[in-house]
Amino acid sequence: MNNNTLDLPRLPYPVSGDVPNDETREAIDEARLGLYAGTLDMSSFDAFMASVNAIE
Repeated sequence: MNNNTLDLPRLPYPVSGDVPNDETREAIDEARLGLYAGTLDMSSFDAFMASVNAIE
């Protein structure tokens, strides 16, 4: 072992797994800012799909 160390800048995302793509990174940032994306209706599959399509 040697005592050499490497100082790396602290990254806002974990580096242990996959790095998120740009779209996922934007979603993470929006969630951290508390931005509201909409409401999902989970009462049935058709209602769920309608609420997903309404968000887009």
